[in-house]
Amino acid sequence: MKKIFFPLLASLCLLLCSSALLAQDVLMITSEMLDKKAKSSISRVYLTEDKLLMESDDNKNMTTLYDAEKEEMYLIDHKKKEYTLMDKAALEAMNAQLQEAAKQMELTLQQMPESQRKMMEAQMSSIMGSNEPITYEKEGAETPVKSWKSTKYVGKSGDKLRHEVYIASYQELGEDKDQFKALVSLYTLLQDQLQAMGRNMPGMTAFSTPDMLPGDVEGLPVKSIYYDVQGQPEITSTMNAIENTTLAADKWQVPPKYKQKKFTASGK
Repeated sequence: MKKIFFPLLASLCLLLCSSALLAQDVLMITSEMLDKKAKSSISRVYLTEDKLLMESDDNKNMTTLYDAEKEEMYLIDHKKKEYTLMDKAALEAMNAQLQEAAKQMELTLQQMPESQRKMMEAQMSSIMGSNEPITYEKEGAETPVKSWKSTKYVGKSGDKLRHEVYIASYQELGEDKDQFKALVSLYTLLQDQLQAMGRNMPGMTAFSTPDMLPGDVEGLPVKSIYYDVQGQPEITSTMNAIENTTLAADKWQVPPKYKQKKFTASGK
């Protein structure tokens, strides 16, 4: 009996120890996004102090992996078994490609008959909106979002409403600030790059983008409503829950046999 029992017990202990080593404690944020047609999509963001992994029910074949220390984002396509690396160099290259395309479009517009050019300019203005920076004002009363108290900030470009964001303090969220460093790093990277892109676009193609975190506000957005250039609600994102869980360690890396896809502004 012992000859059977002890090897079985040893194997079970080894299996349990291996499972523990392969699982990592993480913080999980579950959010819901609604588009202008009220179509819902649930996403989950997993966080360590220096990494972020995001998955969405809307596209189960895709994973976003972000390394905050390197400021590198990997867009992983599990169906095609390939990935795209987006770092500062790739984002700057995209910026340059878009600027060049915008310059070519401006040249084309200049060669059009005046009536046709004015019609195109009016259409572009209705799409791009004002390039006037979006400025934020804090509203006084605290606003409940789910189980959290939050402070509301309203962002406008000129007289157009572009963003409403509700910020909950880290204390209100019940978590240490350091647990969100990777998320704040990604917010900052994307925000800086998008705003630089909007400012640097030539002529009427210049645009302004909302802040993900307005100014030097301490905390996280628990609800954001983004408005189009006409001031109509376009996307609403709401944080539903924050909880501790575990995630397999191999989820934090690109699968070894996946091929890298070159990043282009067109996405092709």
